[in-house]
Amino acid sequence: MPRSRIIFLAILGISIVIVAIIALNNQPVSPEVQAQRNLTATAVARNVLLANTTTIIVNYGTEKEIWLKEAAARFEAQHPNIKVELVGQGSMDAYRELSTIRDDSNTYMRGKPIPTLWTPGGRLQVALLNTDYGRDLAVDCKDLVLSPLAFIIWEDRAKVLEAYYKDRGGITFDNLEDALSAEKGGRWSELGGDPNWGLLKIGYTDPNKSNGGFMFLMALTHEYLDRTSAATVAELINPDYAEYVRRVALAVSQASGASSGTLMRKFINEGPASYDMVILHEALAIEFAQIAVSRQGQGLRVYYPKYNIYSDHPLCLIDHPGVTPQQREAAKLFQDFLLSREIQELSCVSGYRPADPLVPIFAEGSPFNDPKIRAMGVGPNIGQTLVQPDGNTLKQILTIWNRTVIN
Repeated sequence: MPRSRIIFLAILGISIVIVAIIALNNQPVSPEVQAQRNLTATAVARNVLLANTTTIIVNYGTEKEIWLKEAAARFEAQHPNIKVELVGQGSMDAYRELSTIRDDSNTYMRGKPIPTLWTPGGRLQVALLNTDYGRDLAVDCKDLVLSPLAFIIWEDRAKVLEAYYKDRGGITFDNLEDALSAEKGGRWSELGGDPNWGLLKIGYTDPNKSNGGFMFLMALTHEYLDRTSAATVAELINPDYAEYVRRVALAVSQASGASSGTLMRKFINEGPASYDMVILHEALAIEFAQIAVSRQGQGLRVYYPKYNIYSDHPLCLIDHPGVTPQQREAAKLFQDFLLSREIQELSCVSGYRPADPLVPIFAEGSPFNDPKIRAMGVGPNIGQTLVQPDGNTLKQILTIWNRTVIN
C-alpha cells in the first residue's frame, strides 16, 4: 500500500476517535469514567498510529549500556511493531553534535539520522544543548536512573587515608589537595602508607568529553562555594575560584581520557600500579566490585564528596520536524516502559538507583542491600545534593576550566 494512503488512513482513524470522544464528552459522566475514556482514546490513537512498523533511534550515554540493551530487548518483545535502534555516544560529544541539528535537514554530522530520543548521563548536557540551540531541542525529559559522584579507592589505600585524615574530615577534595601538596609531594610514605606504593595517583575524566568529568567539576565548584545553592556567573569570574580549581585539579591529577567506563576498566585491570583512586559515579563501583577482587585480590571503598551531584540520565524527546507522529508515540511508550517498576528494579543490577521514588533501592535482593556492597561504603547518605545552575552558568564553568586548567 502506498505510504500516502497509509498516512491518510491513519489520520482518518484518529479523526474518528476524536469525533467519538467529543460525542461522548457531551454526556455528563463522573471524573473517573472520563479519565478512563481518555486513557482508552489515547490507547486507540496509539494503536492506529503504530499499526505499521516504526523505528525509533535512541542516542544514549554508554555507561548504562547493559541495562538499556536488556530493557530495549524486553520492550521490543512486548511491542513487535516498534524497533529500538540504540546508538551509544559520550554525553558531552553527543551534546555538541546535536547542537548542529537544523530544522531543514533530517541528518546531522556527516549524514547521521536525527535521533528520536536522547538520554545523556545528566541534565547538565540537556541544559548545555538547549542553551546552545537557542530553544528547547531536548524536551519532555524524564529521569531514568540515578548515580551520585564518588571517590572510588582501593581498600588498602583507603585505610591509610582514613587513618591519616580521621580528625580532618576524612577523604575530601581539600585533604586530597593536602596529600598532593608540595610539602608531602603525594608520597604514600608521608601519609603512613607503604613506601613501595610510591606516589598517590588519582584519575578523573575530561569535563569537556565526559559526564563523569563534568560531575567532578561541579562537585569541586561547590566545594569552593561551600554551599548547595546554584552557582552564579558573578561569583565564578572571581579570580579566587579559577585559582582554586586550578590548584586542586592539577594537584589531584591530570584528566584521564574521555570515557568514565574506559577509565574504570583501566583502574580495575591495571590496579594500584596505575591509579590508587578514581573520581567517577557510584554505579561503576558497584558494577565492578567483584571483578576488582578477582583481578587485584582486594576490594574497593566508596566515599562521597561533601557536595554531590547525581548523574540522573534523563530521557528526552528531540523536538525536530523530522520526528514523525508515529515515532513520537513510540518514544512515549518506550519512555513509560523504562519507568515501569520491572525495568526500574532491573537498573539496580547494574548499580543504578531507580529514578522512581516508589521503587526501593535497598530492598531485599537488590545489589545495594548486599552486605559486601554496603561494606564498601555504598549507602543512602551521599553528601549534600547541589543545585544545578542554568546552561549559561554551566558554559562559564567549562570556559574557566579550559582557560585555567587545560591552557
